[in-house]
Amino acid sequence: MNNRINKIWLPLVFFAVATAFISCSDKKENEKRPKADLQAKSLEALEEAQKEAVSAESNSGQISTVLSKEPEQDFKLAEDEFFSISYENKYNDLLVYIESAEGRKPCLQQDGSFYGNYQISADRRKVLFFTKTPVLKAERKMFLLDGDTGENKFLGEYNLSVMTDFDMSCFLYEEEAEDGHKQIFLIQLDDLQQKEEILWDIAQQEKLHDPGYGLRFFRSDIADADYKIRLSMDSYMAAEGYFSIGAKHVRTTFDATAQGELFYTYIDTLPSAKYLGKQD
Repeated sequence: MNNRINKIWLPLVFFAVATAFISCSDKKENEKRPKADLQAKSLEALEEAQKEAVSAESNSGQISTVLSKEPEQDFKLAEDEFFSISYENKYNDLLVYIESAEGRKPCLQQDGSFYGNYQISADRRKVLFFTKTPVLKAERKMFLLDGDTGENKFLGEYNLSVMTDFDMSCFLYEEEAEDGHKQIFLIQLDDLQQKEEILWDIAQQEKLHDPGYGLRFFRSDIADADYKIRLSMDSYMAAEGYFSIGAKHVRTTFDATAQGELFYTYIDTLPSAKYLGKQD
């Protein structure tokens, strides 16, 4: 009799104990699950934020036409139209407008530009500008917005010494040779292929090797030249000259290196290398 009772009840007792254990385990697992779910959501949010940051960095310096109603805008100007430039937000993004007798309309917004780094042709129908890069370096992406052709063209990466002429047919820029010598080059904007080295015969040529000296290019302020060029150290000018397109040499008008170190001329007002043409 007892054996029969044991055979009946022992499995029931075992089942009840097992059920209670499983229920207790599920309860503990359910208590842990909200924490696990929260951690998983946090990891997902972190991964998403990292993806957005990488995307934002990779897209910096790209052209945006968010101010235009047309997604694929033709930038070609009518005969009576011209470009104007403004920086109207706290990020100093470059804003380009089309001006005419009827008024002003937005044309292009360049995110990732920075204040003052543009040049404009004398007729105000071409704009050259640079964009920021994710990593700070001497070379920046350079673009030419051409109102005659309607193109916004990527020209390559150049250092900020670039200076165009009044017509924006070519530009001067500086390169550093392997020995540290500062080289001046003239390059044509239409094909970017024709590259000519410009020579400057100052008395102390070693000053063009010295890292303490810098070259600065300006559009000319006299009628018989296209560019004015200065060699300076801080706010002291060591040499100055003028260059005409088609020539091979800079025409020196001031050379303190011929007189020694004590005759440098102080530059009272350092002009902005990016002030070009008429401004609004």
